This record gives sequence, C-alpha cells and structure tokens, in this order.
Amino acid sequence: MDIYKPSPDSNNGKLILYVHGGGWYTGSKTEAAHWAKELQGLGHSAVCLDYALANKSPDNCYPRKLMDIEKAIAFMKWNEKSGWIQKRIPHNS
Repeated sequence: MDIYKPSPDSNNGKLILYVHGGGWYTGSKTEAAHWAKELQGLGHSAVCLDYALANKSPDNCYPRKLMDIEKAIAFMKWNEKSGWIQKRIPHNS
C-alpha cells in the first residue's frame, strides 16, 4: 500500500482509495502513482494498493481480491477515527 499525502496546509482534502485497473489479472499500484499525485496536488490523500492478481496463483480467485480491497477500506475507516496518516506519514513531494 502506498500513501500519497498532500502538504500539511491541505487539511480539508479527502482520503481516496485508488484501485488500479487490469481486469483482476494485470496491473500494479505503481501504475496509479501519477493519478495519486494528481489527487495529492488537489489537496487530497490517496491510497494505492496491490491486490491479489488472478494469474499469479489459483488461491487468488474470487473473493480474494475483494478481501484485499476491504482490508484497505477498513484501514481507511480506522484512519479516519485515529488520524494515523496525518500523524505518522510524512508529506510526499
């Protein structure tokens, strides 16, 4: 999971989960970096994650990918209450 956080003076932005494309078979969170940086530039924090790709293992079939995404959403909800990203993650440039 990569977290892109805007400058400290941008405290009104949203925390956005960016799930890369690829039909559950290809892709990577690194492909989403340019979109995350666009969101960051608009004052938002972005979370990009890799999920279990179906072509990497038979264990990665449905619902494994959705479980990976649900874990990221749970982290984001926890962060909303705790403010962990604001406290612990430095600003990315």
